[in-house]
Amino acid sequence: MRLNIRYSVEEKDLLNEVHILFSKSHETFNRTKDLVIRQMLHNTTLKEHNKMFNSIDELRKAMLTFDTSLSEIMAILEGYDSYKRGELPQQLQQELEDESDFCGEEGCKVKEEYEEG
Repeated sequence: MRLNIRYSVEEKDLLNEVHILFSKSHETFNRTKDLVIRQMLHNTTLKEHNKMFNSIDELRKAMLTFDTSLSEIMAILEGYDSYKRGELPQQLQQELEDESDFCGEEGCKVKEEYEEG
C-alpha cells in the first residue's frame, strides 16, 4: 500500500529535496535491477522457470515503483512551476472555493459570517 506524506521545505531547498527523492528512488530501483540481472545470468535460475518468473516479477514491480516515484517528482516540479507563474494548483483553487460559501439553515453565507452569527 502506498501512503501520501506531506511536508514542507523552504523554496530554496526544493530542488535539493527533489534530487534526494530521485536519488533514493533510483538507488532502490538499481539494487533490485542489479540483483535480478545477477539472478537471470546465474545458471540455476535459468534451469528453474519459477525462479526466472520471480526474478522478472521483482524487476517489473521495481520498474512500476520507480515510475510512480518519477510521476510524483514530476508533479512536485509542475506544482512549483505553477507557483512560480503565480497560478494556484487546481486542487487548491477548488478547496478555497469550497470553503468560501456555506449553505446552512439560514441560507448561503460566507463561512466566516456563518461562524460569527
